[in-house]
Parts: sequence; structure tokens; C-alpha cells
Amino acid sequence: MTTITRTSSATWSGGIESGSGCINVGRSEVVLPFSLKTRIGADPSTNPEELLGSALAGCYSMSLAGELDSHGTRAELITSTATVHLVGGDSGFSIPTVDLAVTAQVSGITESDFQDVARKAHDGCPVSRLFNADVRLTATLEIV
Repeated sequence: MTTITRTSSATWSGGIESGSGCINVGRSEVVLPFSLKTRIGADPSTNPEELLGSALAGCYSMSLAGELDSHGTRAELITSTATVHLVGGDSGFSIPTVDLAVTAQVSGITESDFQDVARKAHDGCPVSRLFNADVRLTATLEIV
């Protein structure tokens, strides 16, 4: 059994309305500021939901590339976009749904086989499996 650990961290100063924080992304030197205004408003920078979406899009793209290689059809380009839906309700905020859209430029594969490979990639993607949300996959094949 192989175990790989990765660590990111965040700091926060102040209250929820006026405070802010920084997210340190893994082993990189990327430090991203965040606040309530970047989470629910239009202020630039990022928020936890966008980072979750980025993680899912990146993980799924890698998973699809691996599944396509196993199928014997290498992708020229894979573009994945994850839209995370943060919904407020009586019991607080939750993420019930994530829309995952992928477009892949691949030759030598039928639409039916591509859809099967795309679903297999989704089922095998560790970040997809992390979500308890309904991750709704839309896969588009562009034959090159």
C-alpha cells in the first residue's frame, strides 16, 4: 500500500466580516489571500470553494489522461472546469453539487468509448471520491 501525504495551510486574522487570511498552497511558494468578500463577493483573489474546484479539475484531468492512455488513445488536450455550488440554508452553508465539465481533444476513439472512459476516470479520481456532493460530469469529445 502506498501512502502519499500533501499538506497545505491557512491563516486567518480577525472576525468573519472584517478579517482576512492567506492560504499557502502545498510545497509551492503560492500564497493566496482570501476573505469573506472573496468568498461571497466579487473581490479578486480566491476562496476555499475555488480551490476545491481547482483540485477537482486538476485531479480529473490527470485521471482522464491515464484512462485514455490505458485505452490506447492519448489526448492532445484536456480542459476541465469544476463549478462548486455553495448553498446557504437553515443549517448553514454546504456544497451539495459540483458541475464538472471536460472537453478532450482525442483521436481514435468513438463517442461511446470516450463517455465510458470519462466515467471510469471520474470513478477513479481521488478528489472526485472525496466529495460527498453530487459531482455532475459533462464530457465532450473533440476528435483531432
